[in-house]
Amino acid sequence: YYIGPWQYLKRWHKIMTMVKEATRQADVFSLRIPGRVSTLLWYELMRQGMPYGVEVVGSSADVAQTCGCNALIRFVLGILGPRNQRRQCKNAVAASYITREYLQSSYPPGGWHINCSNVDLPDEVIIDGHQLDVKLASTREAIHGGRPFRICHVGSMAAKYKGQDVLIE
Repeated sequence: YYIGPWQYLKRWHKIMTMVKEATRQADVFSLRIPGRVSTLLWYELMRQGMPYGVEVVGSSADVAQTCGCNALIRFVLGILGPRNQRRQCKNAVAASYITREYLQSSYPPGGWHINCSNVDLPDEVIIDGHQLDVKLASTREAIHGGRPFRICHVGSMAAKYKGQDVLIE
């Protein structure tokens, strides 16, 4: 486990040992990309000539622009990340994208591919106009001091590009 680039560098040797062990033990490889550890595994798989699939859950270019790192690291990530991600997708035997077109246009698949989302919005969670008006009235009451204003937001505080700091601010 690590947080940020410095802890990553400090633990790099241990991570690489685990990556190499994984290639000896696993039968199938699915890389969730973009990601530092999945990229290390990809390098090892390519070195050994082993096939793999990818689950494309984001854009490394977008991550680089919003990672909260200094300008030099953003610049390096903005070049290396997208280049590696394009190669990962091109060389994968199968790819699953969470978008219909956006990620595929930047990171085209080289093999079999599908787009799907794990978002499930059953009918009971969709509100109608009246329910929306009630929620908006309740929110206005909180904003004007009629009751405490509460926000629930779930996400990793370590992934600065997700914007939790903006929400808190």
